[in-house]
Amino acid sequence: MKLNSYFLIARVIPAMLTSFPFFVLYYFYFTPEIKQLIGGFISIKVIGDISFAVALVYLLTQTNRFISKEILETKKFELGIRFSTTNYLLNDCGYFSQSFTEQLHQKIHKDFNIVIPSLPIDAENEMESRKIAKEAVEQIKIKVGKGSLVYQHNIEYGFSRNLLGGSIIAIVISIINLFVFYLISPNLNALIITSIFLLFYTTLLHNWKRILIHFANSYACVLMHEYMST
Repeated sequence: MKLNSYFLIARVIPAMLTSFPFFVLYYFYFTPEIKQLIGGFISIKVIGDISFAVALVYLLTQTNRFISKEILETKKFELGIRFSTTNYLLNDCGYFSQSFTEQLHQKIHKDFNIVIPSLPIDAENEMESRKIAKEAVEQIKIKVGKGSLVYQHNIEYGFSRNLLGGSIIAIVISIINLFVFYLISPNLNALIITSIFLLFYTTLLHNWKRILIHFANSYACVLMHEYMST
């Protein structure tokens, strides 16, 4: 596990932001039971809280990424075949001018010996065109590397994707919390806090396509422009 700005911002922070429902359950429901077990050993309680927080955040960095890639990203972008970077290489993407697209294709052919199919071929065999464009994108990423701005946009996309994936888990735990604090262990404060979190995560997930596409498009645009400047 490499600790860098991408890991901290795109993976750890989303994990922290989606861990709140777990802490609500932990502190309002499980903590009283723990207090009875450890009595006056406050230091043990503190160590236990810290250990729980660290373990939870680490677990969520893994699960959030898995869910966001396997469910959200795969559903929307079909393993990269319909990702924004792939779309932007096609003739009919509508984002770049025809002149810029032609220059982009020429540079890709010169650098990687990859021929992006022309518009008529796109229409006849779109999937094959997309696979070729995706292969070109992988080469472009290697050549650009971190670039000047592309790394920051990659972090922003990773942050939004992992936050959205973690929202699925957070919603499930929030629903469990509502059940617990309404029926099993009634607690008005916990119910109010849980309801606020549930509204927040539900709103995020409701707009997941718009959010994901926005950051994916920003990343793709910067990647192509920085590639053309290499």
